[in-house]
Amino acid sequence: MTHISAHERHPHPDPTDHEALRTEARALRRAVNSDPDMITVHLAWLKLLGIEPQGLRCHVMIHESADVPAAERHWADLAGIDVSALGRTALKKHNPKTVRKNTGEGYHGCLVIRVLGGADLYRRIEGWWYGIVLGAKQPN
Repeated sequence: MTHISAHERHPHPDPTDHEALRTEARALRRAVNSDPDMITVHLAWLKLLGIEPQGLRCHVMIHESADVPAAERHWADLAGIDVSALGRTALKKHNPKTVRKNTGEGYHGCLVIRVLGGADLYRRIEGWWYGIVLGAKQPN
């Protein structure tokens, strides 16, 4: 699966564009990725920020023709949670006309990680962003 960075999706917003800042902060409160390393880094980042595991909700997104139980075990193990702690898996309908490359034993779909009560995290991210942008605009 091709991964597009947040920067490629949304160029850095103007610090006075509050809606763009909200969009950026929302994106950091919800992660969706099929790359186990990206998920590991995101979970580590949330831990560094003091987000407790009970403050997260995770669920799997996967094609209905895939091995759903194996994917749920894969992501639960990676996230360090019990399979029963996962939310309801989102299944994508199978389209026989589509030739998919992400199939077979190594296909596990995506894990969605959502931060509960993300208002505090949003405000922290927004504050960091303002500080970074304003600091970058300081004359040398």
